[in-house]
Amino acid sequence: MRYSVIFLYVGYQDPSATRYGTSRNLPVDRGRRQIIKCSMTRKTSRGLIFITIILMQTASVSAVFAGPRPSPEDRGREIYFTGTSSSGRPVAAYFGHDLIEIRGKGAACAGCHGYDGKGRPESSVVPTNITGKYLLKAFGHIHPDGMMHEAFTKDSLRSYLRDGIYPGNKRGDPAMPVYDMPDEDLDALVAFLAVLGTLNDPGLTGRAIRVGTIIPLNDLPGDPGQVVEKTLRSYFEDINDNGGIYNRKIELTVGRIPSGMRSPEEYIRTFLEKEELFCLVSTFTPGSDPELQSLAETLQTPLVGPLTLHPPESESLRRYSFYIFPGLRDQILALVSYSRSHLGPDDPEIAILYPEKKETAAIAAAAAERYTHLGWRKILMLSYGPGRFDGREAYRHLREKKIQLLISLGAEAETSSLVAAADPDWTPYILMSGMLSGHVVSAMPKTLKDRAYLAYPALPEAGPDKEQAGTSDARTPAVPRQARQLAKLSATAAAKIMVEGLRRSGRELSRERFLEALEGLADFETGLTPPLTFDRNRRVGAAGAYIMVPATDPHGKESLSSKGWFSSQ
Repeated sequence: MRYSVIFLYVGYQDPSATRYGTSRNLPVDRGRRQIIKCSMTRKTSRGLIFITIILMQTASVSAVFAGPRPSPEDRGREIYFTGTSSSGRPVAAYFGHDLIEIRGKGAACAGCHGYDGKGRPESSVVPTNITGKYLLKAFGHIHPDGMMHEAFTKDSLRSYLRDGIYPGNKRGDPAMPVYDMPDEDLDALVAFLAVLGTLNDPGLTGRAIRVGTIIPLNDLPGDPGQVVEKTLRSYFEDINDNGGIYNRKIELTVGRIPSGMRSPEEYIRTFLEKEELFCLVSTFTPGSDPELQSLAETLQTPLVGPLTLHPPESESLRRYSFYIFPGLRDQILALVSYSRSHLGPDDPEIAILYPEKKETAAIAAAAAERYTHLGWRKILMLSYGPGRFDGREAYRHLREKKIQLLISLGAEAETSSLVAAADPDWTPYILMSGMLSGHVVSAMPKTLKDRAYLAYPALPEAGPDKEQAGTSDARTPAVPRQARQLAKLSATAAAKIMVEGLRRSGRELSRERFLEALEGLADFETGLTPPLTFDRNRRVGAAGAYIMVPATDPHGKESLSSKGWFSSQ
């Protein structure tokens, strides 16, 4: 597998967009907001791919991989811990004599009975042991309040969960709710209760915690996947040399996706089902991130710190995935916030330049919405189809509109052609993701370079490229330093987050304890990233970006200077 270390942006031509050079108001025009959308077209097209720098990532998002259907026990586990059925519907529970309804997380069994089913006393309420071994024992039950009844069977347990009546027609404790759920969900919950307390989570033994990562199979020196594997092995070796996690050693298993596979998700699914890992850490699966996330959810495998610049948006976040770095959307919104507070003039003429693609169009719209909210309303939306970008025409139009601030979501090639076409006296502020900029800034005239602002999810390192020195050969180009640096930084941060979650989970480790421990991380310092925070509704630890500007180091070489971390919220 050969890397150019790129994003692949596959675009489309919006049939409703007007030809370049004309404009129309968007239907979403609100108040005094002045947003104009244009489409730039050109007759010649040499493909659907725009090339830029850093991580190879296909932008055409595949349909979410459905994966295998979970077992009844797995579906029951979801109800027990989250109060949500496998269909996504919140479970309804009714408490007390007045049958007060509570849905979702508040109805989850684990809230009172704990991860292990043995009960968590609260005030004067002592929840009973509901492990399968206890519930189904042959000689019946004596409760703390003196209530006695015969043993449960699976059928009588189903009945009790619905009507609150113990075997022998005895009314149960009103502190225990009754449930309203479909038969399939009720059967799944009973199936899980029958095995609760008898099984360890996958990847756990008395002496080891088996974790995994997935990377492309590649022998290119300095490949990001190789950097991830090397970094994780080194970090876990240090942990194990110092006693491991409560005397358990961390064992790393690596899945390598063969080059040219037509269906990488099939390999990922087979790897996860075969290896039975406790969690995944710092995976690098370019082009298959949505499928990996979907499989992690289906198989209930925690996914910690996948190496991607396209984490899902908040509305699509799922329970088992924890991301470190912000994606392109957060980077652009951080630039918006920075420009509003640090750059002038007031209410400038703004242009947002982007390829016609669902993801970038959504980011462009979010940037326009944020500017409008902050009081800057004169916004020109410029879109272009695949292979149809003309730098000269774009420059002519931007100059004609007297644009004072430009946000570019395009690839390195598009932005470079725009800069090359510009006259020396054209000096708008130019804002873009550093991960998309490539060598654009170094090619800028000084008048533009002094007004360029780049957003990075992590601080790029300066100085000589020691790791790559002597590793490239005539067969393959060197992997860009930023890609390797980001891979190493990301893998180290992901390993630190995982280890912290394991430690906070305690000796009685389970996936549920681990998830809750990660959800409790607030302003966690990795020493490599901004402070990271996760909770039940937040799965991207760092929401914002570092804003960088071109600079010159003491030796006269080009470098970047940080303006600091700026939130995207």
